[in-house]
Amino acid sequence: MEKMREFKAQPLHTGSPDCLPTRPYYPPTHPKPFALLTNDRGEKYQREFYEKVRKEQEYIKETKIREEEVRSAEEIRRLRADLVHHAQPIRYYSPINIQPSDKKPTRPISPMIGEKRLKYIQMLDNYEYSSRDSLYDIDNIDDIISNVSNLDFLNQ
Repeated sequence: MEKMREFKAQPLHTGSPDCLPTRPYYPPTHPKPFALLTNDRGEKYQREFYEKVRKEQEYIKETKIREEEVRSAEEIRRLRADLVHHAQPIRYYSPINIQPSDKKPTRPISPMIGEKRLKYIQMLDNYEYSSRDSLYDIDNIDDIISNVSNLDFLNQ
């Protein structure tokens, strides 16, 4: 074991030169500009997206123009159709059955304009009437008219 601990150097080769060969000169490395594929993909996506948006807007604009043309053509057609006269058929309705009314006809009351009014007010002051002799009571109107006509100052 002790022999193994001893150092034994290998001799130089006899055919080797004394000096090492000179190393060739290489210029220092400089980084080259690079382009990532993500940038190219992003630009392509944006171009496609904006093209798609532009086409959609163009389509919407064209559909609005077409709708307006159809609407105006329809309006012109409707106006022309309205200008043409069409005969209306004679309408037949159920006959009206007239039945006599149970109510008495209304009796006219004079508005008492001018002198008649003043005389009428004087007559009311002189004539005492009860609630049964109301002026607008249709059932007792004959009695009231007879009482009024009996007064001398209304006949003048």
